[in-house]
Amino acid sequence: MGSGAVHVALLDGSAQRALVAGLEKPSAVAVDPLHRLLFWAQSGSSPKIERAGLDGRDRKALVTHLMRHPVALSLDLPRQLLYWMDQGTKTISRVNFEGRHRKTVVESNGYLDQPFGLAVFEGFVYWSEAVTRSICRANKHNGRNFSVLLSNANSPGGVFIMHSALQPSGPSACSHAGRVCQHECVVDLLSDGPEFRCVPPETGLKRPQESPSISRTVPASTLSDPSLAGILSLILFLSILLVGTALWWWQGQFRVPRPLDQSFSLKESQDPLLLGEPPIEPNTCLRKETLLKMDLGAE
Repeated sequence: MGSGAVHVALLDGSAQRALVAGLEKPSAVAVDPLHRLLFWAQSGSSPKIERAGLDGRDRKALVTHLMRHPVALSLDLPRQLLYWMDQGTKTISRVNFEGRHRKTVVESNGYLDQPFGLAVFEGFVYWSEAVTRSICRANKHNGRNFSVLLSNANSPGGVFIMHSALQPSGPSACSHAGRVCQHECVVDLLSDGPEFRCVPPETGLKRPQESPSISRTVPASTLSDPSLAGILSLILFLSILLVGTALWWWQGQFRVPRPLDQSFSLKESQDPLLLGEPPIEPNTCLRKETLLKMDLGAE
């Protein structure tokens, strides 16, 4: 930031570019990856604290008055509060991410003459101080419960706290509504943005980086939609009905004929044409047929 700008680069130092330029003695920077916000402070003739997106756009001033020499910034991500130390006023103050609700939480107490590093964790603010060569902490809301954690430190510098709570999980920069990147999410610092791209692993076929591979997922709520459940039930019912109709037709086409001696007709007592008639002997019809033939032969 010595060139009057906030720069961004890959971890190996390549693809460096300036995100925010035209600054006068920039002195501190902080990043909120979840909301993709960049904060910085400058301590020149017009000291201030500003904010922008991670692409350097939407620049906004948060603190512009009652400030002399801001030297360090730290973020309380769960509460969306920005803390800073002012070496000129020998105080630690805070505002929210919109620059509102400003409050001084720690005032000069003999351990803020030359502060250097600042960190916020749980209920405390931690800072380093060069004159007393110490690392201190105090309540982050009112400055109470002050204590010196380390004395006679050899050139105390920045303060950084490592904890899982300070690395909250969030959506990938390559993820968008209805789209999830299942490959490597890389930043393209050569674009106007910079932009994030979803790059698949190298295969036999080279894919252009301008066409990132994106896999789509169906939200779980869609599967529990009542209208979708009704459609699936109707499809299942029609499928069962179609299969049953096909089996019935197949059995009718390939049914084996049964012997004639088996009774499939109505019983005589149930035949409406024979109701009320006397029973007919089995040989009666045969005898009449024989007599008829004999009479025709005689003529």
